[in-house]
Amino acid sequence: MAKKKSSNKKRGTATSTAVVSKKASVPRPVPQAANAIVKAVCSLTDPFCESALGSRWPDHTTSPTLPFHVEKVVTLTTDASGQLGRVFFPGFPYCDLTGTIVASTWTGGGSYLSFSSDVATWATSNCDAVRPVSFGVEFIPIASATNSSGYYILQENRGGNTVTSTLQVPSVVGGKATVSNLKNIATSWISRPYGPGAREFQAQNDSGNQKATEQDWTSLNLQIQGAPASTAVAVARIVGNYEVLIKTQNVMNSAAKSTPPNPVVMRAAGIAQTSLESFFRGTGDKVYSFVHAAARQALYSAGAGMAGRLLGPAGYALGRAPTMIMDVD
Repeated sequence: MAKKKSSNKKRGTATSTAVVSKKASVPRPVPQAANAIVKAVCSLTDPFCESALGSRWPDHTTSPTLPFHVEKVVTLTTDASGQLGRVFFPGFPYCDLTGTIVASTWTGGGSYLSFSSDVATWATSNCDAVRPVSFGVEFIPIASATNSSGYYILQENRGGNTVTSTLQVPSVVGGKATVSNLKNIATSWISRPYGPGAREFQAQNDSGNQKATEQDWTSLNLQIQGAPASTAVAVARIVGNYEVLIKTQNVMNSAAKSTPPNPVVMRAAGIAQTSLESFFRGTGDKVYSFVHAAARQALYSAGAGMAGRLLGPAGYALGRAPTMIMDVD
């Protein structure tokens, strides 16, 4: 009997040792690293947050690149019939297209508008190729409470509109859309990649070619109906973050650097962009709260343990470089 008891004790000891060994092998994510990855994911998915400044897609681009952040604010004024139509897309340096509405048909203008003439000049002189990192538009009604009749439609589509293209208005046929009145209800829209071309470098666009279709990013059609005639009813804040390949032998090449690869961040950012909606009520912090929640969920879906092992408590390394920043009023 003594021998049998000894045998049981040994088996119990062996079992206990095995359990301890198994627990020790389970990777535990480091909180600081998890927070760093969430911040990195937000920097790639929310164009309006501060973390987006200097962001680049971490796929280990072999050529040095330069982050480029640019903003443009435009006042949206209705025509004599209280209507307006405009298209926004993540082209660089040309990002939006105005048009006219006649008999319920919107016709695009003959050329696209750049972020500014300075941005267009800089791009021509320095840019060899470019790809969007994130892009979005904040739409903020500004009409007074007694002069805010009418409504607006924000409609997301794949690709962009060619010069002099036509659209039936009002219309929500096609992609995702949101409809709201003009009584001081702000709305934000974030463009989303939907194909492999979104991460490819393309030649910069010009006033007659916006390249949104080739870049595989969604665009936004804005329609305003039933508003006061010839009235400034809203402002649009256009925000773009891009990654630029500088022309060879250009003095700015010294500021560019290669992007270290980060597969965890890329995977989590892809999951977050898929799960996020395109439209958000409000701007700024309200948008960030949605993006941050999606980024945290995406982190665990992508594998928090792997993230902790790769980044550690020291933070993340997205390979930030000096950032070109231009604000256009």
